[in-house]
Order: sequence, then structure tokens, then C-alpha cells
Amino acid sequence: MSDEGSDGRKPFWAKCGDCGHCWQAAYLPMPLADAARLLGRAACPACASTRAMVARQADGVLIEPEVGTPVTAAGEHRA
Repeated sequence: MSDEGSDGRKPFWAKCGDCGHCWQAAYLPMPLADAARLLGRAACPACASTRAMVARQADGVLIEPEVGTPVTAAGEHRA
């Protein structure tokens, strides 16, 4: 399930290069210059690291498990 808002924008997920935490860094679409500025200064909300990278995602849905999150054999996240 996507977190698409009522305005049709979808989350763009980032992943911390230090702790592995994933978070919604922006909502797309947005102007490219705004997205570059926002992502260039993104900091992990869990550990404040600035080593953000693009998380595996598909059409606004995170498909990359967070560090320490159990994953089933089918690759699905467990709650």
C-alpha cells in the first residue's frame, strides 16, 4: 500500500548509510531543484547522520526492510 496523498504525490524514501533507518525524505513530484536541495541536506531522523542514500522503493512504496526488521521468505516485512 502506498502513502499517496490526496494530492497524488508519493513519498520518496531515503535510507541512512550509518544506521539503516528508512524515512520519507520528500514527496514527489516536486520541482527538481527543490528535490535536490532537500535531499542534499537530508539527515537521518534516527541518528542524525547525513549519509543518506536512496532506499529500494517502487512507486512510493518502501520495499527495503529496515535493519533489524524480520523479513519472511517471500520478502515481506513482519510487523
